Amino acid sequence: MNVRIGPRVLAGHEITLRSARFDDFDDWRRIRLRDQPRIEPFWITDPAPWSERHTRRRWVRECLESRTAAKQQTALSLVIDVDGRLRGQCGLSEVDFHQSSAELGAWVDAELPGAGALAVAMLIDHATRECGLTRVIAINRGAESPAGRQCKRLGARVEAVMAEALHVGGERRDHTVWSLRADDLPPNGLANTVLGMYENAPTRSSSEHPAPSRRRAHLGAGMLVARERLRYLAGQLRREWRDRRQPTAPDLGRPGVDPIILRAQRRTSGESVTGTDYDVLVDGRFVGRCGLRTTDWVRSTAELWLSIASSARNANIEAAERDAGGSDETARNEEAAQPLHARLLGILLRHVFDDLGMHRAALLLLPSDTAELAAVDDVGMTREGSAYASIDLRGRRGDHELWAIIAPTWRRQASDRSTGKGYARTSE
Repeated sequence: MNVRIGPRVLAGHEITLRSARFDDFDDWRRIRLRDQPRIEPFWITDPAPWSERHTRRRWVRECLESRTAAKQQTALSLVIDVDGRLRGQCGLSEVDFHQSSAELGAWVDAELPGAGALAVAMLIDHATRECGLTRVIAINRGAESPAGRQCKRLGARVEAVMAEALHVGGERRDHTVWSLRADDLPPNGLANTVLGMYENAPTRSSSEHPAPSRRRAHLGAGMLVARERLRYLAGQLRREWRDRRQPTAPDLGRPGVDPIILRAQRRTSGESVTGTDYDVLVDGRFVGRCGLRTTDWVRSTAELWLSIASSARNANIEAAERDAGGSDETARNEEAAQPLHARLLGILLRHVFDDLGMHRAALLLLPSDTAELAAVDDVGMTREGSAYASIDLRGRRGDHELWAIIAPTWRRQASDRSTGKGYARTSE
């Protein structure tokens, strides 16, 4: 699947977004090695030295993975082509047409001011106009980082600051979430706005443009590509076989000890995301559903959701009250269900951190989710910000609040779990 966006002309340079080619390797490696001090502190942590992360084999694998993701419509990774040569990359990941959103990422040659901003604007215009997405987010180190300054120039808004969200530059760090919504973009397109910002930039003559190099295919490179194709296809077959043989997710809870049991119903698996849905049973009676979706080790995040039917809550107040240590008649109202939500979240969090080894757990809630909002406070989660015009895992669109907790905080609270305030603090 070949994609081509543009060209647009900036300061005499012709800028195009296109699919990556195997013969882009030399330019990719040269620029990335030269700009290592600017890129590596913000890049995904990898134990391998920077030079070993930029081999021909790695580039071939990246090209193959981007082609597969484009066909599956889960990501769109493109090269920033300037005057016929690779000078950077930008793309969309976490593409979700159900949620009508995607995550933006980019890097560009340090010697080309303005090219990165235009490339990103061209991609956002494509995402919102051609792909129909309504929300594009960017996650970076904040307003003072190079990417953060770029987000400010493009008119993005800060939505949240996520604690220890990504493992980059050798450690897990806080990251800021920026968003651009289709309704907020200029009527004539974001790319035209960026071009207006740089209309007075000095223009280089065509003689100053570096001519595209004449690349010659050689036997060694061709054999490497062929071998890597076979390895990649074999890896895909192994993943499909593993997913088919993947055992059913276990039920959660402590039968005979705790009246709340989460019965696994459905397990989904993808390239970097795995999810499980559960029926929630209290004393054997169905009261609602919940679930989680986990990401790869770089994010190491579990996104949670829960839905307890209001009509079912009163039927289970007795169990919730007993587990919370007793209650009087005034507890038989909406607030009486809150301990049940906290107990439910506690079970999910214990599974996320102790069984799955995740580093973060997060939950999107609407302001109307009163019982859930009380529960996240009970279990020690922190409000990190908002997600405007977003769709949560339950399919609800609105301006959500983002709540999260990280594993060290959860474990520090272990000594408080015997105080009886919410499930997360009840005795083990």
